[in-house]
Amino acid sequence: MTDRDGQDVYKIGKVSEITGIRSETLRQWQKRYNFEPAELRGRIRYYSRRQVEQLKKISQLQDLGKSISSIIYLTNDELDSLLDELTGVTGQISIVLVGHRVIGIFDRHEPGGLSTLDRVASIDRLESQLDGFAEPDVVVLEVASLDTARIAELREYLDCGLVVLYNYATRKDLDEFDQLNIPYAKIKETSSAEISDLCQRAVANQQHSLGQVDRKFDDDELLHLSQCEPDDGVDPGAVVDIVLGQRAYIEHLQRSTSDAFGIELIATIEVSHAHMESALQRISEEYELIASNERITNEELRS
Repeated sequence: MTDRDGQDVYKIGKVSEITGIRSETLRQWQKRYNFEPAELRGRIRYYSRRQVEQLKKISQLQDLGKSISSIIYLTNDELDSLLDELTGVTGQISIVLVGHRVIGIFDRHEPGGLSTLDRVASIDRLESQLDGFAEPDVVVLEVASLDTARIAELREYLDCGLVVLYNYATRKDLDEFDQLNIPYAKIKETSSAEISDLCQRAVANQQHSLGQVDRKFDDDELLHLSQCEPDDGVDPGAVVDIVLGQRAYIEHLQRSTSDAFGIELIATIEVSHAHMESALQRISEEYELIASNERITNEELRS
C-alpha cells in the first residue's frame, strides 16, 4: 500500500509480522515514547518503510539486551552503528538455504552481505545430514507447517543462528513459536531483503545467547549454603532464597514474554541477581562456607 506521496506504507499488523514486535507493543510505544505512525486513517495505523527498517533494528537491539528507552529515539544510522558495535556483524554472513521456495527466492535475487554455502532440498534432508553438517552462521529453514516442537529439537543440534520461513501456521502455532525467540516470517509474504534482515537478527540472537551471564553458584552449592548457619546471625539461606526466586522469575519471563517491558524487566532483574550472588559470595568467603578446593572442582566440572 502507498500513501498520498506514493511511498510504501504498512498496516500495524504487517509491521508486527515483519519486525516481530507485537501490535500491542507498538501502540504502547506510541503513547509512552511518541513513536507515531507515518499516517493515521480513522483508527488504522500505517508505518513508513523507513519506520519499519528502524523497528527491525530496534527489535534486534532488544534481543541484545538494550532497553527500549535507550534506543527508541535513535536514527537508523545510529541504530546501525550500535548494532555493529554490539554484534560485530559487519562482513558476510554465511548461510545454508533449506527448502525449494527459499532457494527459489535467492536464485532470483541474493542480497549483499550474505554468502550461500549450500542448498538443501528440505528439512527432512537436513535432519538426515546433521552428523556431517558444516554449520554456517545461519540456517534459513523453510517448513510446510510451523511445528514448534520439531524446530526446537532441530535447534538443539545446530550451533548457529536459525531463521524459519513457514507456509502455514495456526494462531496457536504462532503463539507457541514466539517463545523460541527465533526470527520467522511467512514465506509467501517475504523477500530476499527481508530474509537478510532476519539473518542479521539471528546472528545477533546467537551471539547474545553465547554471552549469557555465568552463574556464580550451581544448584548443589546453593543447597549447601542454604543449610549453613554462621554463629553471628548472618543467614546465607535468606540470600539463597532471593537468588533462587530471581532465577525462577527470570526463567519464567524468558519463556513467557517477548515485549519491550518484559525484556527490560529481565535485564533489570539480572542486574539485581548479580548483586545478590556477589553478596552470597562475600558471605561464603568470609565464613569459609565452601572450601576453595570444592569451588575449583565444581568450576572444572562446569567447564
